[in-house]
Amino acid sequence: MKKFKRVVCILLSIALIFSFVSVIGYARENEEKYEDYPVIIVPGLLENELIKDKGTKNETRVWPPQISPVASLILKNFPALMRGTTKKEYEKGSEAVVKIAETIFEPLKTNDDGSSYYDIKPLTETAEESSYTALKKAGLLSVTPTGRKLLSDVAEKIGGDNCFVFQYDWRLDAVTCVEKLKTFVDDVLKITGKDKANVIGNSYGCELWLEYLNEYGNNSHLNNIVFNSPAFAGSEMFNIIMNDDESLMDAKAEIALDMILRDKGIDLDLEDITSFIDKGFINKCVYDVIQKCALKYVTTWGCVWGVCPTDLYDEYRNIYLDDNKNAALLKVEDYMHKDTMANISEILIKAQKKSINVNILTGEGVELATGNHMNGDGLVDVKCSTGGTGLSTDKFFDEDYVQAVQDGHDHISPSRQTDVSNGYLPENTWVVYGMEHCQEYDDKDLRKLAEKLLMTRDITDVYSDENYPQFLESHNPKDCVSLRIDGSAQSVIDSNSKEIKAVIKNDSLWRFATVKSITINGVPYEITGGKGLLLPNMKKSVTLKRIEGDVESTQCSITVNYVEFPSFKANSERTQYFKVVK
Repeated sequence: MKKFKRVVCILLSIALIFSFVSVIGYARENEEKYEDYPVIIVPGLLENELIKDKGTKNETRVWPPQISPVASLILKNFPALMRGTTKKEYEKGSEAVVKIAETIFEPLKTNDDGSSYYDIKPLTETAEESSYTALKKAGLLSVTPTGRKLLSDVAEKIGGDNCFVFQYDWRLDAVTCVEKLKTFVDDVLKITGKDKANVIGNSYGCELWLEYLNEYGNNSHLNNIVFNSPAFAGSEMFNIIMNDDESLMDAKAEIALDMILRDKGIDLDLEDITSFIDKGFINKCVYDVIQKCALKYVTTWGCVWGVCPTDLYDEYRNIYLDDNKNAALLKVEDYMHKDTMANISEILIKAQKKSINVNILTGEGVELATGNHMNGDGLVDVKCSTGGTGLSTDKFFDEDYVQAVQDGHDHISPSRQTDVSNGYLPENTWVVYGMEHCQEYDDKDLRKLAEKLLMTRDITDVYSDENYPQFLESHNPKDCVSLRIDGSAQSVIDSNSKEIKAVIKNDSLWRFATVKSITINGVPYEITGGKGLLLPNMKKSVTLKRIEGDVESTQCSITVNYVEFPSFKANSERTQYFKVVK
């Protein structure tokens, strides 16, 4: 009993230390001076609740889907689902999944012109009811994904009455949504008495801000704008989803499930769990849901065409849309692709000339959820988010590769998979290796960067702050273990240094990790330290000592092999890339 009490005391002491460290960190963050402008956040697709027959006795939530009818169908079709994954009876199992999907999509159907078939509205519509203060008072923060992280952080710094979330019917086209966004921005300025606002968009929300700049940029009341995980030019996933070639589908269930769990605040690697589910069954279900169910509904969703890459738009519009029947929808989508999305760089540069601080934050190194090694953040590929060049996740630029645009700066990522020199805004684009779609809200360092870009003018480009260089590594709690050279964000190794200090850290807030080995490739160094147990939030020193040998490349990778608990994986591995300078 005494031993048990000692263990409890030790654990409580550790918890208190962590709490104390957190308080110190919070106090330092609050020393930051933030601009006295209201903040407007525009979420991405699927992030808003949608209500049918709002304000009537028949009021029903249609998104997220009601749990009871979906659960009932799952139970009813459970035998078929099990046979699909255990006995490889793909067709029967897939039929059950399609039935479930039908109950989700049908209430969300739209007319041929892209308008809603049913009377559906977002949960909140006016600026007055969409402030942090109003959402909190109404008990609605829990249904606003953005509100649980960035929104609450921002509200603490500038006040809940100065922080707003624009909720919209995300099925509709960007042009229609932006008309309402313009009214929302004007109302926020009236409510707060300010002449400008700082704004941020998530995913498809970036497309809305892009269209806003295109329409209202000349008389815009924007100060800072942050494009977070933008789908500026759509996503290459569109091609896989809309294509009827089943062989193209290579669905990554672990990526999709991980994003769902992150939204619920759960950081856990599910790769081993999804490996038990038959891959052929997953691909069959995803393909059939798209071809037999989703395409009946989403082909008249304006948002779906909004994420169609510009170079594929004409091809697919001719397949799925009719010039007469869908004339109204085609009018806005043709404009969106041939005016707005065809001139992304020009629109962003024009905004900069209007003294708007424009910045892009996105991810690389995560395969798109549709598979095929497409490089991005799990949902949007590097090319569409940055305008630059992105190789697939299984390829690297050659040693003699020269970046696309010679502007005197190095815009090639340490992974040698991304070149931002030919991007929309090379000097104002941050690329984070391993960051999943909109993941920076879960990474406190990236969230700090997003907040500085959003609420200050301390950072004007990727060279303004050494803590936030153009290329960063994700330090999300889900990934558990990470390593930093000199404990900083700089992903650079000087091959002439005799000794380099590094820090290995357990980024998880609750899981334990045991580091088994650390290996380095590309430079002649040996690594000492860092092995053994890592408690949650714990750091250990690592030393890289120069040994005899030639420098093999301009790229170096450091791989940490570890075991984490609790986990569904027997062993875990984290590889990080660094640029080598001589």
